Amino acid sequence: MLAGRNLFEAITWAAFFLLITYFFSAWWSWWYGGSFSGRPYVEYLALFGILLGVGLGAIRKTAPRIAAHAVLFLLILLCQAQTMQTRYFQIHYEEMTKERYWEVFLRLDQLS
Repeated sequence: MLAGRNLFEAITWAAFFLLITYFFSAWWSWWYGGSFSGRPYVEYLALFGILLGVGLGAIRKTAPRIAAHAVLFLLILLCQAQTMQTRYFQIHYEEMTKERYWEVFLRLDQLS
């Protein structure tokens, strides 16, 4: 993977990600005006996509490659389901609690 080839690049990328995450989290309006997902990361999606591609391309064995693609697919499905739940106000951008989140987790049957 990236860390195996060049440790300096891996540490630099991790430090960059942690730094922008810190700055994005430090804003007083941490829910970013009621949207779903991390809106400020949108400008960096190309970088994350390249890193994801490099990471998936570095997996040489078949079983781990299939597992990585399966996990990625399931995470995309989770994101789409929660986007729908946000659109129908099951997941609220500011007033969610841990209990409420697990009460509505993947409950697409309750959308109205």
